[in-house]
Amino acid sequence: MAVRGPSVRRPLLLACAAVFLLAFFAGLSFARLGGELDRPAGGDGPYYSGLAQSLAQGKGYILARSPWPEAPHLGRLPVWPFLLSLPMRVFPEAGEFAVLRISAVFFHALASALLVCLTYQFWKRLRVAAAAGVMLALYAPAYGLLSDGYPEPCWLALTLAGILLIRRGGASQFAGALVAGVAVLVRSNFVILPLTLAVAAWVWRPNRFPRAARCLGLLALFLIPSGLWVLRNYAVSGAFPVLSAMEGETFYGGNNAVTAGDWQYWGYWVFPDRIPGETPKQKLAQAMDEAELNRYYRRKGLSFLRANWGSIPKMVLGKLVRGFVPVPVVPRLTSFLGSFFRAALLGAFLLLVLRHGPADRWYSTLLWAVFLVVLVTTLVFYGSARFTFCLEPFLIPPVAAVLFGRGAGDGEGTG
Repeated sequence: MAVRGPSVRRPLLLACAAVFLLAFFAGLSFARLGGELDRPAGGDGPYYSGLAQSLAQGKGYILARSPWPEAPHLGRLPVWPFLLSLPMRVFPEAGEFAVLRISAVFFHALASALLVCLTYQFWKRLRVAAAAGVMLALYAPAYGLLSDGYPEPCWLALTLAGILLIRRGGASQFAGALVAGVAVLVRSNFVILPLTLAVAAWVWRPNRFPRAARCLGLLALFLIPSGLWVLRNYAVSGAFPVLSAMEGETFYGGNNAVTAGDWQYWGYWVFPDRIPGETPKQKLAQAMDEAELNRYYRRKGLSFLRANWGSIPKMVLGKLVRGFVPVPVVPRLTSFLGSFFRAALLGAFLLLVLRHGPADRWYSTLLWAVFLVVLVTTLVFYGSARFTFCLEPFLIPPVAAVLFGRGAGDGEGTG
């Protein structure tokens, strides 16, 4: 992390530490609102903690909660379960869901501190950097992810660390590309980030961006973690290429008769078992392994789209509304609170930043690259606040620059 000297380094480190503590204790307090930290988690949380327990107990990467309890697991990516397994090894008596939640809170706090550093890298204003970190630390939509131990805060922390190293220049860029590649094994949709970066760089043409030859080396390092995981999946299943065997189920779950015709699920995802006429997953799993079921669901989704191409515009609109329009689909307090914060951030970005001009070209390239990944993910699969959350932290620094600095594009060292 490049800074201008000792007079800046100490206040910046203090700001990072303060933001980390604020985010950690605020996140932990929210996680406790629903009860004990070790209460059962919802969503994907039990699957991640189950994989982590298996790793911590030396049983390998298997998931007893899946239809294939003794087979090497192909569905969920390995970095989040691996990181969860570390405290489980150190504290074997700790409850799995307590470890899940506390770890998610830790990475949220780490991401908030790293956002301080990233903001300072571009705007060179300590109060702007501190404000950006506080905004993320107290960003309510993140708290919903913490409650069930979702992996997005971990992805954000790893990605921010990678960007900071790349921005630093020199040999650090290669370490940054590798760290960003590891983040793909938390959220697989970001495997297309180099492509969207290339598109955004062609438009913005940022200064100090890595040159073509170096970009190829960075690309190779970025792809190493996901490439190794694809090879692992091929070795244990014979299927190639498989980065995540959840892809088919997610694709079919977002592209089917229910999401196309039922307003309750319009633009969203439904478990394939709920699709009329679909064979239950447990029954299919008796005749197919995980890779085969992944291909089966992918074919079902593609078949539906080919047979119902007239429904695609309506589905696309629903996905965009679900993903990017901050309205509470489910009428409950947490949904209204999350939608309010998302609307405030998006409104501030559009009204303030576009009025004062965009961020510098390097940051604009990064921002648009992340946006394109989220957009493609939404259009191919479904609209979800979880997908959109990956973009929202990157909107915070330019908003903080307008609110607490001299503008979105006039910081020292931009370019």
